[in-house]
Amino acid sequence: MIVNQCSTRHKSAGQSLIELCVGLIIFVPVVLVLVDLGVLLFGVELNDKNCRVAVRAAATGLPAEAQMRAQSVLREGRSARHIDMLGHSQIVLPVNVVVNSEPVAETDFAAEKQIFQGGPVIGTATVTTQIQIAPLFIHVLYGAKSPLFFRATHSEPICCVLPAR
Repeated sequence: MIVNQCSTRHKSAGQSLIELCVGLIIFVPVVLVLVDLGVLLFGVELNDKNCRVAVRAAATGLPAEAQMRAQSVLREGRSARHIDMLGHSQIVLPVNVVVNSEPVAETDFAAEKQIFQGGPVIGTATVTTQIQIAPLFIHVLYGAKSPLFFRATHSEPICCVLPAR
């Protein structure tokens, strides 16, 4: 009887060790894929947020300076903290500005000069941003090459009132 108990204990310990190894072989890749998915989700959301901020900056002010404002907002928004798998959001040029109407100068025939009364500029600004994400495992499962590129596009109405001169 004593011999049977020792052999049962060794079989039980060996079986537990095999179960642990098989469990780790399955568990570790699943955790790494979930981390990759989290980084992808974070990167796409970050790029979408940056695109919204950039288009709001582009739509506020003179339409001729829209691209400069959008790029400067993205440059200022880059934080010191950086995740190695994520690149920074970049603007895909050009920033598209469509002006539907803007105030024009009128001629005062009595005074023989041009009068500009100012007014609103009506139109839209559209910005596209792109982010580069280098996941560890997802690209292998997806069949793509690393890094992956994601784009976001947003439009806003132009908010600009030209002053009278």
